[in-house]
Amino acid sequence: MREAVCVVASERFFLFDEAQKHYEHGSDASGLRYRMDGTPTELPELINQFRKVMINLPKEHSAQMLEEKCDKRLTNREFKQA
Repeated sequence: MREAVCVVASERFFLFDEAQKHYEHGSDASGLRYRMDGTPTELPELINQFRKVMINLPKEHSAQMLEEKCDKRLTNREFKQA
């Protein structure tokens, strides 16, 4: 789930290389995670769910998620471009 948040937050600031890195990492890990009902998690599905939620949140929230969950601190320029 963390990687899905990182992908969406990175996309919000047009950091597509960063998003790709998190997508690949999440894809590798998704085979190891399962929902409570025993079905495997699907990263694209999670990403789409987070996109629907995070688009309505202020960009400060996405910046905070990048810093806290994804180890990515934005520059002022990256923040202002979004």
